[in-house]
Amino acid sequence: MLNGSAELDALVAREGIYPDKYVDFLLATIADFQPDLIHVLGLCVNFHNSSRILLSASKKRTRAFPPIVYSSWGADLDYYAKEVPTERPYIADFLKICDFHITECKRDVRLARELGFSGTTLATLPANGGVEALSRCETRRLQKIDRDVILIKGRDEMDGDPIGRATKVLEALELAQSHLKPFRIKIFQASHGLNVQRRAAEIKSKYGLDIEVLPFLTEADLYKLIRRSYLFIANTINDGLPLSLVEAMAFGAYPIHSDLESIREYIQSGKNGTLFEWSDVDALARAIEDAIDCPTKVAHARQLNFDMVESKLSRRVVGRRIVWSYFRVAGFKAEILRQISLLSTQLSHCRRSAGERGYQLARNIFRSLPEGPRKSFKEIIFKIYRRP
Repeated sequence: MLNGSAELDALVAREGIYPDKYVDFLLATIADFQPDLIHVLGLCVNFHNSSRILLSASKKRTRAFPPIVYSSWGADLDYYAKEVPTERPYIADFLKICDFHITECKRDVRLARELGFSGTTLATLPANGGVEALSRCETRRLQKIDRDVILIKGRDEMDGDPIGRATKVLEALELAQSHLKPFRIKIFQASHGLNVQRRAAEIKSKYGLDIEVLPFLTEADLYKLIRRSYLFIANTINDGLPLSLVEAMAFGAYPIHSDLESIREYIQSGKNGTLFEWSDVDALARAIEDAIDCPTKVAHARQLNFDMVESKLSRRVVGRRIVWSYFRVAGFKAEILRQISLLSTQLSHCRRSAGERGYQLARNIFRSLPEGPRKSFKEIIFKIYRRP
């Protein structure tokens, strides 16, 4: 309702505020529901989403808001604050009304402070909530399968994406084309990218490579494709921790990514992936050839990424940290937080216990908590640590 109108977007872009009727509706909704917190999921500066209407509402409110939690995504605080000068004042104003911050990378912790955020940073974790970690049996199986796909992220500035540089990847494919005959090259997120489609067709015709720009994929279809992918290649001039990169790491595709400060927090070039300067086509071509020539190195990197996903990027780990963050927002005291931490550890063991006995043990542990946390967060806890 708030983002579907081109006329509304034009008004917000021009005046920086939403019409009063939208602001009044939000204020009435907050007064009616009386939420314990407001969680803003990404600024999405170029889409004028809920952060803008919330900022407008904060200037008109007559009573205090509940705590505002802001999860920064992708290029929110780096690209838009630096490269789009008209957006920087808005971003700085919005950060001043936020009480808590969750971010994808340590870079954005620093940038938020530089832009005027003075609240509490709760956590650094994937904005998408993590991915499902594979079992040891499944990771061993994925190490053995034949991978004949090179998967390329197809977003490009010539097709309207301000940070994507997929055409540089296509240029690198031309330089490395002698290594690519055994592979099927699949380009995703370019179903409407006419420039990428045209360049892919030219390369296919000129070199006889098996290259295809894919239509929109469901999550299930994308996951099937990543499981068959030997390489995952993405080139952007800015980002946080892209979901597609986490998914590639989770399912065993060797990541080749443009060298960004945020990506270096997760990829050590030459160990669990390869990083390259976004404009250096020759370096990207060499990285592709090297990965194809060194399958042992790629297999080792694959295992490192399986381990990282399980320990840092899995839904199990990220889910616990999100719940912990909400507990902190709720202001629970240190002793209660200590008990909740102990509960989390014990419940994870309960999930590995057999059937009904493990579930009953989990319930008994939960009931040992003080009344407040037990009542307030029962549904959250049992959603994450649900009956096996």
